Amino acid sequence: MLAHLIHTPYYLDLGYYAVRAFFVLSGFAMTAALNEVYGFDGKRFWINRFLRLAPPYLTVCFLTALAIRCCPLEAARFMPRWAYPATAADVAENLSEMPLAFGGLQFRYIEPAWTLAVEIIMYAILWIGMGRSARGAFICFANGAAYHCYKLFTGAPFEERYFALESALLSFAAGALIYFWCKRSTLQTRADFALFVSLAWLINFFAEGTLMPDGYAKQAGFYVNVTLAALVVASQPALRPGPLARRIDTILGNLSYPIFLVHWLGGLAGYVLLSSTIPRGWELVLASAPVIVILAAALAWLNGRFVEPLRWRVRNAETPRENAGAAAICLE
Repeated sequence: MLAHLIHTPYYLDLGYYAVRAFFVLSGFAMTAALNEVYGFDGKRFWINRFLRLAPPYLTVCFLTALAIRCCPLEAARFMPRWAYPATAADVAENLSEMPLAFGGLQFRYIEPAWTLAVEIIMYAILWIGMGRSARGAFICFANGAAYHCYKLFTGAPFEERYFALESALLSFAAGALIYFWCKRSTLQTRADFALFVSLAWLINFFAEGTLMPDGYAKQAGFYVNVTLAALVVASQPALRPGPLARRIDTILGNLSYPIFLVHWLGGLAGYVLLSSTIPRGWELVLASAPVIVILAAALAWLNGRFVEPLRWRVRNAETPRENAGAAAICLE
């Protein structure tokens, strides 16, 4: 949210880091879910993926379309993509979501939705083979690493190592490898190590412009972030959070996807409220944050009230194994 609404180079780097760290976590969580909850039952898995992602996404697309229609001039100034007249094809591509993974769309209802399209394609790769065995995960990891090495060696722009679909394979495969390592390894991580790598990840998160020179976040820092994020995910079982920490974690988890979806819409509301000619910055964040939180909380409540009961029925229709993955259910 800060990366998009402040939009200076430093804060954009935070967005680059956050997306890749989430891809690692998602690779781990979805591998756990496929193995321990769904048993690679494609029907239940894909119905639940649709119920998890689509209803909130389509709701925010509708609300964004309504906001653009009500405030066309402000919307065009705030988000240049919203200035393009949306054709029927544009609307169809946005609602179907998958074309967003390949770029090229001038009009988008939700600017960062390309990551959702990448997620869905990576879910398919996990289901086909990456999440089925450590060997499959390693092959995908090696291919992802080779892609990044090639782009670095040829001096390709950073965008090709960040936005390209192939670039996500490295992080998702790292998450899948962590799952298999955690299941098979007898090595137990310690709580102090988990805290250390978490602190190291946070320090790297804010290193550019402080500890490191400009450009660090798109070069070495980008890969240090993925490595430390993987260590954070792998070491978390060593921590034993209490009831309060679990409750806070649940609240943040329930709000994270809605905030991801609504923060551009809430930013537009803050921009209109400020009546400012400057569409980015800390003033915008402070003005729009209450709107974003309210919208996100409402979306989370609606999702919990109407969609989650359906997901639980689908998820628990069959238990593929005994003791089927309580941890995977929580992570999912």
